[in-house]
This record gives sequence, structure tokens and C-alpha cells, in this order.
Amino acid sequence: MKIKIRLHGHVAALLEQDIDGLEIESDNPLTVAELLEEQLDVNPMLFAAVVVDGQSRSTDYLLDDDAEVLLVSPAAGG
Repeated sequence: MKIKIRLHGHVAALLEQDIDGLEIESDNPLTVAELLEEQLDVNPMLFAAVVVDGQSRSTDYLLDDDAEVLLVSPAAGG
């Protein structure tokens, strides 16, 4: 299965690696949490939301083949 990763807002600055536009391939189905923690070594708590194929999803959501995952940064300001 293939999964495409996209970033929104300040997420890129929060991460130590450049994953925008990255495609992950896996032989096994993955949840959002497994994708973030095991495949990308990223803490899911860094994101305000995770959007999969245009729908807001929880970290236990099971990803489909060819899914596009958008990682949304928390709001900032004061």
C-alpha cells in the first residue's frame, strides 16, 4: 500500500525531517498512529489534526491504499 504525506502550516518547522510530499510504502495496513510513530518516528501529539483524503480522522483510523494524509499544525499566536 502507498500513503502520501502532506504538511500544512508550521508543521514543517516542528519536524526534524522533511516529509512533505513523502510517499510511504507498506506491505501491511497501517493506522494513522502507526504511520506517524513507526514509519515516520513522529509524535502524533504534535498535530492539531490529521486529515485523510479530505476527512478529519483520529489516530486509530486504518489507512486505505493510496491515502493522502495531511498533517495540520496547531494554531499559533497571542
